[in-house]
Amino acid sequence: MTTTITPLSRALISTSDKTGLLPLCEALQKAKVEIISTGNTARYLKEHGISVVEVEAVTGFPEILDGRVKTLHPYIFAGILARRNVTSHIETLNVHEIDPIDLVIVNLYPFEQVIKAQGATQSDCIENIDIGGPSLIRAAAKNFDHVTVLSDPSQYDSFLAELSQNKGTTLDLRRGLAAQAYAKTADYDQLIARWFLKKDLRYGENPHQTASVVPLSRSAEIPLAGATALQGKELSFNNLLDGHGAILSLRWLMHGLAAEHAAVIIKHGNPCGAAIDADQLGALKKAFASDPLSAFGGIVALSAAVDEQVALELKSHFLEVIIAPCFTDEAKAVLAQKKDLRLLEIPSLLVAGFPKESMRTIFGGYLVQDLDTPESCKNTWQVVSTATPTPLQERDLRVANGLVVSCLSNAITLVKDGQLIGVGAGQTSRVDAVKFAIAKAKEHGHQTEGAVLASDAFFPFTDSLILAKEAGITCIIEPSGSKRDSEIVAKANDLGLAFVFNQERHFRH
Repeated sequence: MTTTITPLSRALISTSDKTGLLPLCEALQKAKVEIISTGNTARYLKEHGISVVEVEAVTGFPEILDGRVKTLHPYIFAGILARRNVTSHIETLNVHEIDPIDLVIVNLYPFEQVIKAQGATQSDCIENIDIGGPSLIRAAAKNFDHVTVLSDPSQYDSFLAELSQNKGTTLDLRRGLAAQAYAKTADYDQLIARWFLKKDLRYGENPHQTASVVPLSRSAEIPLAGATALQGKELSFNNLLDGHGAILSLRWLMHGLAAEHAAVIIKHGNPCGAAIDADQLGALKKAFASDPLSAFGGIVALSAAVDEQVALELKSHFLEVIIAPCFTDEAKAVLAQKKDLRLLEIPSLLVAGFPKESMRTIFGGYLVQDLDTPESCKNTWQVVSTATPTPLQERDLRVANGLVVSCLSNAITLVKDGQLIGVGAGQTSRVDAVKFAIAKAKEHGHQTEGAVLASDAFFPFTDSLILAKEAGITCIIEPSGSKRDSEIVAKANDLGLAFVFNQERHFRH
């Protein structure tokens, strides 16, 4: 632990939330810390017997524009940002007669509470966008080597305990408070951006949940979040989630198969129908045949323009959303007869780059990771069995592997002749995923003999291979990495299966 102590002699305080502020300032006063403050905060502290120097006495410039400009002045920011261990910085402060500021206590205008308040006007919301506050917080956090920043009343107790013990603050505390400060201003800016950009949806995953969609960028490569349907009802929360899954599945399906056309049908985030074919109509018909029952009310993504023939096939099914690079005028006329059906035309569907990262929220924070995309996939395959996949099996393996990546784990996909015939997704055991995929294939009359199987992670036991062999499956691809890899390969050879290791695992939780 780093214990470098920085003493405190001067503090700047500007708060909208006065929780815990008086005991804090009383302790600072007792520690002989000079307090500079602004507007309402200064008045509040004076009314409660705290000695305060008003900001305008420091800057020599009054608050102006109804308080919009108070602290935005070199005498304030130089005092915060000056590095105490850099001679030229200290000399500059001395030349301009600027005293350093060691402690910044700022919390932000209550923008979130205001925008949620009944009857709040746009003017009310705008005036509660804090400008000086985030600037002060960020400046103090940047100079954490020398400056302590308190951006939330919940931090006061730990700060006071350290002040009492050390007569100052440690570098570890200052660095931790700086990280919290940047998280605070980042959340604040995102909240404001969402208010400007967000579009309210009818409801969330369920009718009792409110929801909205917030485009992160108006120039996104794949602008699903900001997409406007050519026709039909407004897009729902679930439509957008499944649309995301449809685009992801289509891109994975098409990876390495540029000469083919593809169609994907998504239901509850998983592909339930998918196929490749020499033409778009053929791929679509095969995709519907994968699982006609699950395709009802699904989201369809197509790799090529929707023409009149394809539109007539789409029109014969109940669907929620169709996503394609474009729709011909004839196709639009056909599909216009389905008034609730949404059409999303995304010209960049197959060629746009993906975002670099994906983000998911958890309680109290969020998780960030590199996005798992076809472009980042190494495709390092290794045939480890005695039997070798045929060219047709290899093509089907690419289809199966591309689709299993976009299924929820644990996941298994079965493919035959370029068509998805069975899916086991979101299962808590891998062998159950295999059982489910085989059962779904047989339920819809698909012959599993000669099919290939893809798994999104390794098989921990040989039971899944035995089930696959019993169903007539002839070729399997899975990521290696199990302690039993050699045992699994030996069993594959015993069963006469062609077996391929994919060096990359593709879990999707």
